[in-house]
Amino acid sequence: MKEVLTVAKKSVCLLILLVCLGYVGNAAVYTLPEKTIVFNASASTDFMVSEYVSKEMEWMNWPDFYTDMVMLNIASYSDGSKGALYRAAVNEKIGHTAEDSYPFEIVRWLSERTPIEKVYYTFEEASASAEAVSYGKYWNGYLIFLRPLLLYFNMRQIYTGFRILLAFCFAITVFILFVKDKRFMVPFTVAFFTLRPFAKFCLSYAVIEILLCVFLCVSVLDRKAMGDPISRDILYFGMGAVVAFFTLMSFSFIIPVFCAVYLVCGEKTEKRFNKELVKTLIRLVFWYTAGFVAMWASKWIILAVADNNLLSKVIYSVQQRLSHEDYGEKVSLREALLWNACGFFYQNKALICAFVLFAVLTVISLFLWLHLEKREEPHGRVWFSRGAIIIATTVFAIVARYAIVLNHSRVHYFFMNRLFAGPVFAILSVCLMNVCHLF
Repeated sequence: MKEVLTVAKKSVCLLILLVCLGYVGNAAVYTLPEKTIVFNASASTDFMVSEYVSKEMEWMNWPDFYTDMVMLNIASYSDGSKGALYRAAVNEKIGHTAEDSYPFEIVRWLSERTPIEKVYYTFEEASASAEAVSYGKYWNGYLIFLRPLLLYFNMRQIYTGFRILLAFCFAITVFILFVKDKRFMVPFTVAFFTLRPFAKFCLSYAVIEILLCVFLCVSVLDRKAMGDPISRDILYFGMGAVVAFFTLMSFSFIIPVFCAVYLVCGEKTEKRFNKELVKTLIRLVFWYTAGFVAMWASKWIILAVADNNLLSKVIYSVQQRLSHEDYGEKVSLREALLWNACGFFYQNKALICAFVLFAVLTVISLFLWLHLEKREEPHGRVWFSRGAIIIATTVFAIVARYAIVLNHSRVHYFFMNRLFAGPVFAILSVCLMNVCHLF
């Protein structure tokens, strides 16, 4: 209990620090020259529209350009009558007139000498509205880098830069694993590519994938901190807070799953069923969730101070995503899991087949080694049972994530299916660790 209180106290201090830095950072970028930002946003719209409109994609094959459009909309919206602190809390964007539709909306700013003329485009039946609406339910922390980048680049150039950054982060992560722990190179590479980081690229996905690489590198490099329960819990609390700041509600839960699986697979034990193993996994997920929820809730507190009327809309939106209904129709966990599993398999047929074949061959090899050779107790049996615990706990965590936000899991299955990359990483890691113990 004393240890938990110590972690809680330090986590609160860390949260206050991150909230202050995040809010001040977002407010600071709202002071940047608006005219330059909206000019480059204008140069971005044709590219963004063509990425969506010109490609006739199946829904489950679609990168989330809608969210990228929302990000660009918020980053480029300008209202000189409101201060930076208010804008950082409320995060306004151009809305649309029809309440029951979700147009593929974007603001196109055409700069023709002065003043700047605003033209609003939508690509469904609903029409855009000149009235601004709040998107303050999220921190929208991506504005810290997106608005400064829009001073110099359009979205096509920003996409190119983030592709290069993502490739660099992936390469660095693989290199660090090669130097520090080669056993996890293949599991990480395969699981990472099931996220389709380059084939289905968009900015909202890239932010999650970059954070995944960063936090996994921290886990690999700082083994000393990972061995100290208090430092480890605080790190996972901070991880949840940072993820809540930079990302929107999405498949970001893979970040703690990857890091937790790597951590527990690396721990030494001689016990076939280790309760501490399960406790460690649950503890890490708990502190990550605590950081995520605390950071998100802190934004609502700031939003309530800035404009209390907007908070009721935020609460309604959250209740909708937590509900088991989608516009009056019941959504079951079985249905959500089926849609996500099908979407994941559809996107990763070749990798999944190779992955299943590898897992089957590993299990057969272990069975033959343990039973036909009739070896007495073993280390291999310890790993076999331990691996089952890791896989089962990981799968349970993913299913729980789908269940908690059931509406969101079903409606947005086309990107939420990427959460299955977590069990893929767990199963491959366990299989390779078992194979390593054969020799």
